[in-house]
Amino acid sequence: MTEPIAAVIRGFRPLNITENDTVLICGAGPMGLISLLVAKQRGVGKVIVSQTSPHRRQIAEELGADATINPREGDLAEQVKDMTDGAGADVVVVATPVAQVFTDALRSAAVGARINFFAGLPSGKGDIPLDANLIHYRELIVTGSTANNNADCQEALDLLASNPDLFSPLISAFYPLNEADKAFEAAKAGDNLKVILYSE
Repeated sequence: MTEPIAAVIRGFRPLNITENDTVLICGAGPMGLISLLVAKQRGVGKVIVSQTSPHRRQIAEELGADATINPREGDLAEQVKDMTDGAGADVVVVATPVAQVFTDALRSAAVGARINFFAGLPSGKGDIPLDANLIHYRELIVTGSTANNNADCQEALDLLASNPDLFSPLISAFYPLNEADKAFEAAKAGDNLKVILYSE
């Protein structure tokens, strides 16, 4: 779990998250859920998770999301504004490689919000429409992040060592090494979050 947690920590660094922030996380795959756990561990008062899958929304709620959104049931930005008295989210983490979500992230952001494009888009498909006026007039800070460095890994290890149970719900299946083929099939099926292989 160290590497993905370290990647999330790296993405969080320029966001300067505080306990008074409302954080919107777009995507409830493993990286989005790790972002949720890290945000809650840092004392964020309200975390909203946007996710199309009802199963993943349920997991997000079980892991501490204060609210979840199905972006297929209405405009994402409008749903976020309804939950924030019209203000929008103070921090937005884009943790899903869906082009429309990058556009919606700016529209969902409050004045002075910080946005992290954590996910990447497929090669050659990175050109998407973004409203530059939203960045200009709302004074948004938009960052991107990828991978991690030694300091990120050390912080992730320290977090894991101090609170190992925090991330254990993300490990949804265990297989012995001699059943590696089954483990890879389980991982590919999409129902699991993290699959662990172990030596008997």
